Amino acid sequence: MMKMSEGVEELFNGMFLLKSKLKQPKFDSSVDYRTKKGDRTKFEYATLKAIEEAIREAAQTSESGIDFQQEVINENNSLSVNTIIYHKSGQWVLHGPFTFPTSGQNPQGLGSLSTYARRYALSAAFGIAADKDDDGQAANETQKERQKNTQPTQSDNQKEIETLIAKYRTYLLENNRDLNELNQYIIKKENVARIEQVDRVRVMGYYKAFAMKQKETNETIAKQPEQESAQQPVQTELDGIRWGQRK
Repeated sequence: MMKMSEGVEELFNGMFLLKSKLKQPKFDSSVDYRTKKGDRTKFEYATLKAIEEAIREAAQTSESGIDFQQEVINENNSLSVNTIIYHKSGQWVLHGPFTFPTSGQNPQGLGSLSTYARRYALSAAFGIAADKDDDGQAANETQKERQKNTQPTQSDNQKEIETLIAKYRTYLLENNRDLNELNQYIIKKENVARIEQVDRVRVMGYYKAFAMKQKETNETIAKQPEQESAQQPVQTELDGIRWGQRK
């Protein structure tokens, strides 16, 4: 599930700057284990501290105005983590909650689970690889074992994003907006060749901004005398897109 402030364009621009400087955190910890075949091997991963430092270093270097905070809630035999990314403008996006079962966990186990949950949620929010991927079967076995019964399903989060995109697209189509024109605006802003290359969270943010601008324009036109509403729509801060009644 994802929530966000009314406006997110400055935040997304800040995230673009941050990610341009974001380096893969060092895999600064490891776990030795035995595979099902009986071989000894090592599973390497980036700790929560390494991930936090990588993000904050990139935020400072890029002057992105981005920071984050996490909240952990332990109730009803589950532990939930929310990650809030916010911009100096006051705009924000909340990722979560990511929920993990806690049945049978002692205090020490809860502490370890809390750290793992925060690490997982933070790396997901910023698109960071938290585990070393060597494409080996052994590593896959270890990762599955470590995350068994703890890792939340990302499909629900993705479905929420796609549902919101569809909602905003439908509203814009009902107002006779040209979705190709809007997609070209996104492509230009993101400096990519195709809309498919843009992260879906960012696409959702753009479409939300488009829908809000259309709603604002509709309300303004409704308040104007009939003769004024027939005038050409004015240029807005969304470069190259004119908002108003479409024939």
